[in-house]
Amino acid sequence: MLVFIVKLIIAIVIAVLTIVREWPGKYINTEKRTFRALVKWASPILVALLLFGNDLLSLFSPVPVTEGELQQSQETQTDEITSNFSDTLRAYFYHTCSDTIDNLNRSLTEKDNRNYNLAFDKLIHGDFRGALSLGQSLIPASGHGCVRSDIANIVSACYSALSIYDSAYHWSNEALESDDGNSLLWCNRAAIADRAGRPDSALELYGRALEIDDRNAGAFLGRGLVNESVGDLIHAEADYLAAVSIDSGMAQAWNNLGAVRNRLNKSSQAFSDFLEAIRADSSYATAWANLGRSYHRAKRNIDAKAALCRAVDLDSSSANTWYDLGIVQIHLRDFGEALISLQRALSINPDHKQAWNASGTALQLLNRPKEALVAHNRAISLDSAYCGAWESLSGAQHRLGDFKAALSSNDSALDCDSTLAIAWHNRAVLLAFGFHDYKSALECVNRAIGLGSSLEEAKVFRRKLLDSADTFPK
Repeated sequence: MLVFIVKLIIAIVIAVLTIVREWPGKYINTEKRTFRALVKWASPILVALLLFGNDLLSLFSPVPVTEGELQQSQETQTDEITSNFSDTLRAYFYHTCSDTIDNLNRSLTEKDNRNYNLAFDKLIHGDFRGALSLGQSLIPASGHGCVRSDIANIVSACYSALSIYDSAYHWSNEALESDDGNSLLWCNRAAIADRAGRPDSALELYGRALEIDDRNAGAFLGRGLVNESVGDLIHAEADYLAAVSIDSGMAQAWNNLGAVRNRLNKSSQAFSDFLEAIRADSSYATAWANLGRSYHRAKRNIDAKAALCRAVDLDSSSANTWYDLGIVQIHLRDFGEALISLQRALSINPDHKQAWNASGTALQLLNRPKEALVAHNRAISLDSAYCGAWESLSGAQHRLGDFKAALSSNDSALDCDSTLAIAWHNRAVLLAFGFHDYKSALECVNRAIGLGSSLEEAKVFRRKLLDSADTFPK
């Protein structure tokens, strides 16, 4: 819009200067010279129309409102991401195992010690098969007691991460038989139960771990994850708070605390939590991505873009983060850059329906409605009940002047969700401009406003309809 306004001002200045210079006062009684002057006046205006005609059409065209499309894009943004299983392993192994590692280093041979350290490193960095192979090679040298229990615990954790739960339970039993007073071993047992789909058992086992050691930050982190997964956000928040009060350097707990607080509508506190996570680990891509999402919700899109760009610099493999960056770039009206980000998301996950739909929105805003049709239809093919995609498809069809198809797609959106205010508003626009059914249009826009729509465009459009009420067909 800003670029268009600058272009329009330039065109007007050119036209005014030419008219002033060629004002035909001395030619008033001379028909031929008056005609020549009129041609000279009209020429800069014609040039302006040729240069900026598309901008003029996009400004005055009665297609569904851009702000509505942007609001719709915001509604499909991904939620904050809590730590994954690998992150959690890193947290409660790395933050609670330093004494154990020292004991093992004194108990094992130099070669076995190197293998143990390598297995531990592979475990906390997500190479579970590599860690499992090394851990199993150490079992014969482990003997009995705490050395065997800690090695068995690593083997058990690897099997759990690989979803081989029978073996995970077997080696967890081996570990606990040797050292049932070890809080970390009970944490691992709880994590197995959680991954095996037994959250009640997991909560009980984390409780057992905390009975043994109430300063085990990893146990609070693990229990917080379980509470969050079952929807108990209040207890999840309390567990994450306990974890960071014990270990303020636990980035995963800070990140998860921020994600839960956002869901509890404590956004100002969530900002601080994500910043604390980044302070604890500046290379933690998940925390950067979550910070970006929070900035976006607060309409601080320049800050959101910076945070999300940092996230993809650290980890370019997350389709959701590329998608969220694309959404932010749409709001910043960087439509070309948004399309590139969304295409990156789709290269990682070709079935990312939101990325397909947002790509269509970017293409519409780049005045490429035919390509947008393909993108929106792809999103619908992935989820026929995706009301946002139906509404976006309606917008592309409207831009192409296919009012009948646009109205049909809009109705499909309302079939999916009859409370979608923007769909009622856009239906009003279609009825008024495509079918000249102004009375029905007024009913639809009233419905949009009645649903609590914050779209100023709906209120403006309603005023226009009411101002024209006298001209409605009787």
